[in-house]
Amino acid sequence: MASSKMLEMISSLHQEARVRGLFFQSSDLSSSDGRTIGIGGKELLWFGSCSYLGLDREPSLIEAAVDATRRFGTQFASSRGYVSVGLHAELEAQLGRMFDAHALLGQTTTLAHQAAFDVLATERDAVVLDHQVHISVQNAATLAQAQGAHVETVHHEHLERALDRLQALSTKHDRVWFATDGVTSMYGDVAPIDLLHQMLDVAPNVHLYVDDAHGTGWAGKHGRGLFLEQHGWSDRLVVATSLAKVPAAGGAAILTQDAALKEQIRTCGGTMVFSGPLQPPLLGAALAATDFFLSDALPPRQKALFDRIRRLKRGLLERGIPVLANNDAPVVFVPTGLPSVSFDLAERLVQAGFYVNIAMFPAVPMRRSGLRITLTPHLHPADIDGLIAALERLYAPALARAGVELSALLQDFSRVVVGAERARTSPTLRIAPAKEVPLATWDSIHQLPPGLWDERLGSVGCISADSLAMQEAVFQGPEPEHDWGFWYVAAGGIPSAPHALTVFTEQLIKDDMLASGVVSREVEAQRENDPYRLTSRVLMTGGGLSEGNHLYLDRSGDWQDALRTLLRAAMQRYEDRALDGIVLRDLPDDPQVEQILLGEGLVKMRMPERYLVNTKGESFLKGHSTRTRKHMRESLSAAAALERRVLTTHEVRAHSDHLHALHAAVVQRSRALNMFLLPKRLWEALSQSESWEIVGLFHRKDPTDDAAPALVGWYGAHQHQESYMPLMCGLDYDYVYSHRVYRSLLLTILQRGQSLGATTVHLGMTAGQEKQRVGATSEPASAWMMKRDTYSSAVLQNLETRLRLANHG
Repeated sequence: MASSKMLEMISSLHQEARVRGLFFQSSDLSSSDGRTIGIGGKELLWFGSCSYLGLDREPSLIEAAVDATRRFGTQFASSRGYVSVGLHAELEAQLGRMFDAHALLGQTTTLAHQAAFDVLATERDAVVLDHQVHISVQNAATLAQAQGAHVETVHHEHLERALDRLQALSTKHDRVWFATDGVTSMYGDVAPIDLLHQMLDVAPNVHLYVDDAHGTGWAGKHGRGLFLEQHGWSDRLVVATSLAKVPAAGGAAILTQDAALKEQIRTCGGTMVFSGPLQPPLLGAALAATDFFLSDALPPRQKALFDRIRRLKRGLLERGIPVLANNDAPVVFVPTGLPSVSFDLAERLVQAGFYVNIAMFPAVPMRRSGLRITLTPHLHPADIDGLIAALERLYAPALARAGVELSALLQDFSRVVVGAERARTSPTLRIAPAKEVPLATWDSIHQLPPGLWDERLGSVGCISADSLAMQEAVFQGPEPEHDWGFWYVAAGGIPSAPHALTVFTEQLIKDDMLASGVVSREVEAQRENDPYRLTSRVLMTGGGLSEGNHLYLDRSGDWQDALRTLLRAAMQRYEDRALDGIVLRDLPDDPQVEQILLGEGLVKMRMPERYLVNTKGESFLKGHSTRTRKHMRESLSAAAALERRVLTTHEVRAHSDHLHALHAAVVQRSRALNMFLLPKRLWEALSQSESWEIVGLFHRKDPTDDAAPALVGWYGAHQHQESYMPLMCGLDYDYVYSHRVYRSLLLTILQRGQSLGATTVHLGMTAGQEKQRVGATSEPASAWMMKRDTYSSAVLQNLETRLRLANHG
């Protein structure tokens, strides 16, 4: 997915959270005791702090920060490549004792990752990323990729697949790094220790890179963290951690058993050499924190935290409120699924006096949102009991308002947490409507009441009843990509006057359908050995032979609840059939509809613009610029040299192989909208359909020659009422430039549409410049979608980065 499209998706969700007072807020308390926070003039109990041991208010840290400030000032303004204040060396020595390792101090975990990868991942090395490793590690890997490192991604829920990739890469690269989190920042699950040991056993040049920012301090001897406590050290392990969370100071540390490697990162890691130092107050506080970790004061503080963690998790579970990772981590994740449920629940908790964090896309997959509750010793046992009581009162009603049953929710989260901590949930799945709204579904257009479909949606796109009947007959396999399931859904006011109506097709799509052409061409090369790589079976409104708004809404009725009921029925089918995603295509901008879609866990993504020509009037040339009219007249003159006609079924059968070859040439040449090649059997079905036609363009080299002219181009179009819409074409590229075949094809479409009485001719997506030259105007369109997880997006983003770097190399 292009970066701009990803930004649009993220922005729509984050803006909603911000408006609700849940994201990007400022505390309005004049001071903080670590227990409460001020939001909107209200003092709230703070269940969102990452100072898990409460050292942010520890007197020794405060005094040490003040003392360091008095001795060295607020800043020691020198690049570390030249000189550092002596506290740097003291802190590294203390961290070395704390972790029993060689420690290198960094400014932040983000900058420390970048410095480490400058050295660890050169052009001779490879990195395999857990696709849910912290974004700061992923960014560091991207920078390493720019320097020539090979980078791949594996699915967090299938980390065992990394073993084969590590094995393969270990034969090609000097070092292969597997990067993951010690404790994930959102779900609070701990890295699968046994699997990581297996990775190290794959080959002697396989290494581990673990970001343990959320694991340091609250567990383990001297606060080394749960990961190191369970895994232990290896000379092929590098750990990065934060000093800004449990240590309550600032900065980060890179930890290794290799003293030479530490010094190489210090002297060659770009952000180590060329960025500023940690400020003296932070150094002083961090030194005091390490003193605390090395003292006898640590175990009681850890116990106080564990008591609170167990109190909260036990209390929630006893009341039937799920906790995703039932371990001793101070990150407690309560799943809600839909972001709208998270918003609703978090807002009501604020009203009850509690502030918790929301975890949502892109930090977690789109429908795996939840409440991220963190604990510190600042919170009293009574505070925790109060939150438990509030959630007991609010959680089930929040799910009920969204129409989600608990077993359904847990099933969707069943593979999120890896290893022994994985949730054990009921296989039963039920999604109940929030309001009793009549619902009807059909598996074929032939089952619908006569006239119902065409009266409401038949003229919207290529989805007339006749067209759908034809598609149902054609798309029955045996190829997976041509095995479509049709599902018609109506809600409210049924059977005669539904308030919401649509058709879904269940079909296989390419995950790179909307990726850049360069990415899709690379993926297609990979598909030569694995034809269905990076594909997903989804539930999509309309289908592969349609375009336009496929959603009918009767605004005179209770359309909002009807739409919600329709969407939840789709979610139920998505779950029942274990599909990979849901896509609502080609929707116009509509704030009211978008609010509902966002609430149901779908996110907006811009589709390529569609191009249309209004053919009203004496001529479609009328009303366009002089330049456009001149261009069209020249193209019309060229088009006149070609013979154009609607093909009979007999002709389609005779030209079937050639039609298919020309269609394949178009699909393979342009990957801007990357879809599967349509089946050859479709062409005859189009020619026999009352609502479709195939128009061919023929070239005769010698007008006096009796030989049959050559078919050099064709298109298939759907015509219904006042709409004419071509959806597929074929071109002989030996003639495209010499005889302007593509432009002739566009003009043929316009002339044919006008002759049939169409007032609007749809020219589809892509090739906008050519279409604008024949008078087309663009129209924006959006898709609303959700996928089970973000793995394929991560793989495609990594691939796009690699290809862009290669093209600029």
